[in-house]
Amino acid sequence: MTPVDPAEAGIFEALTRATDAVTFTSAYRRHDDGSVMHVEVHSNGCATATASCG
Repeated sequence: MTPVDPAEAGIFEALTRATDAVTFTSAYRRHDDGSVMHVEVHSNGCATATASCG
């Protein structure tokens, strides 16, 4: 799969920096048939393994 918008390729980096809960929805093009699928990624906002996530 390839991101439809190359600017969205760094979603996981953005998630690791987030201090609040966030949701990203991105479009990816499949290599086998050219169709587009939408992927939604959620984060609870815990930026580090030692953070208190309540």
